[in-house]
Amino acid sequence: YGRSVVTQWLATAQSVEGYRLMTSERDGEIDDVVYVRESPELTEADLESASVVKDEFCGYQVLGKLNPNAGRRFAELTRAYMPHGKKNPRDLGYRLAIVVNGRLLMAPTIQTEIGGEFVITGKFSREEALKLAASLNRGH
Repeated sequence: YGRSVVTQWLATAQSVEGYRLMTSERDGEIDDVVYVRESPELTEADLESASVVKDEFCGYQVLGKLNPNAGRRFAELTRAYMPHGKKNPRDLGYRLAIVVNGRLLMAPTIQTEIGGEFVITGKFSREEALKLAASLNRGH
């Protein structure tokens, strides 16, 4: 997005009941704009652990593991909203907002069912990945 296009879009965006408009930033610039549900499907309390691993292509990643009940709910949710899922007739999956400490981290498109373990990628530096994992781990 160009900065002026994003600014114009934000200025004219309409409110949607039960959702709030959120932006994510990268390097001081608005990176993404999405509507996020006010009530989350999963929270940090559903997480068993988060850890950091180095990926040879993308920098660092955060690996997460949900408790068994949350893992089942997450699988149902992503299955329903992936392309041609029961709540999505489209060829594209819906977006899944990842919000940490009240800030939108990212909103990737759901492509397939995701169960109890997941990976958050985003070309994180080691420090960024450690900070994210620590934020997620604080919830339990």
